[in-house]
Amino acid sequence: MAGNSTDPGRSVTSKVTAILMVFADGDVHTLTEIAAYADLPTSTAHRLASELVAWRLLERSEERSYRIGLPLRMIASEYSESEVCSTTQTVMRALPVLHELSRATRSEVRLGILRGSDVLTLQPRTNRFSERVHAEGLVHGVVPSHAAASGKALLAFSPPSPRHTSSTVSSRPGCPRSHPIPSPRRTSCGASFR
Repeated sequence: MAGNSTDPGRSVTSKVTAILMVFADGDVHTLTEIAAYADLPTSTAHRLASELVAWRLLERSEERSYRIGLPLRMIASEYSESEVCSTTQTVMRALPVLHELSRATRSEVRLGILRGSDVLTLQPRTNRFSERVHAEGLVHGVVPSHAAASGKALLAFSPPSPRHTSSTVSSRPGCPRSHPIPSPRRTSCGASFR
């Protein structure tokens, strides 16, 4: 257990990171919102947010809410349109959904994010369905989208674009006779043949 944390293994750094990630959407947030999104007690969120204000990483608005401070805005302005920012926002928005889905189905959950011809797969480290899913507790891997179920589903429902590699079989002559290639656009599904 790190410090006085009720979450085993949750360090102060992970708590500060969780607070900062609340602001990935660029909005202004109240202390109550910060505590809820970061999954922290209000007193802990207040103490850490006050320190971040002292370091100018967060600012207090006129309405006593919090927003990102100038040093972080300057760093973010370089990367605001980048893939990293977009992926981070997607992951942060998906965490509560992953938690609810895992809890409701009592099953393992994964998040797949299409990145070019690859899919980034994120999976919580724990299989305990009652535990909240945190960004720092995600295991990740990058695989070719055609080699993962999530990649096939994402490709099947993504807008048409050239996503072929040099080894993509896209015509019947290169395919064994017993396994015709179904069109994912027509059937809305992808298939693997071994």
